[in-house]
Amino acid sequence: MVTGGNDSRPRPLKTIQDNIDFYAPLCEKACAEKPGLILLPEIALQWGINAHPFDVAVPAPGPETGVFARIAKKYKTRICLGLIERDGDAVFNTALLIGPNGRIDGRYHKVHLAVGSEAESGILPGDDFPVFDTELGRVGCNICMDSSAAESSRMVGLNGADFLLLPIMGDHRASRWSQGSPNFSEERWKAIMRTRAMDNQLTMVVARNNCIGSCIIDRKGDILAWNEGEDDYIFADVPVNDGYRTWNGGCFKSINWLQRRPHLYEEYSDLGNIGSLK
Repeated sequence: MVTGGNDSRPRPLKTIQDNIDFYAPLCEKACAEKPGLILLPEIALQWGINAHPFDVAVPAPGPETGVFARIAKKYKTRICLGLIERDGDAVFNTALLIGPNGRIDGRYHKVHLAVGSEAESGILPGDDFPVFDTELGRVGCNICMDSSAAESSRMVGLNGADFLLLPIMGDHRASRWSQGSPNFSEERWKAIMRTRAMDNQLTMVVARNNCIGSCIIDRKGDILAWNEGEDDYIFADVPVNDGYRTWNGGCFKSINWLQRRPHLYEEYSDLGNIGSLK
């Protein structure tokens, strides 16, 4: 698993090609050292470009995604690419899973759009949490604001994932809890990501756009790799069959799912339930 990357790009970014020129060599470098699966950050193709999403959205497959498809095929690896995707008249915030044959094996459309910008832009939300079978294990995705809704990672877990890929710009819960500009809290960030991993018994693979906080966390909640913002990328070896057991011989994962009592969780899916806002 490879994620993140030191963001040393000059500003301002003006074109998608600027982002391709940054990420493509980084992917080549990572593949040469540790092929397997690479996760790039949220909307990696369009990040930093001062334009409306509709004006920079691209089709997938297309020339822009083809650059990364060729790298994946060359090194027999997987690349999860974040982009603003155009599908006819529809535009989505997408995580694209490119396989070692260079083909698109799956795509996830961000379900929970960021309020205050993205949700009002005309971007359409996704409507499911697919999990994809791969030679590395079962892979699901969330994108950025999805992390704020516990249901997002829970659905990926319930759908059978071994790995949750999370391209993300930031998490408002890991920021300042008072007036002022955002102030990244490493402690809260780690708490959020470790909780997602342990609650759903899957490995979190997180790629943040400005790199600090990109991480790989196993289902015990142990941080296997962490980027302070100085590394070109981080990586970790994560076995699917990790053998973790509880003291009495049971598997954490089986206990996590088999102890559930879904018939008691009606409020969880009540469309009118707004929690403490009632």
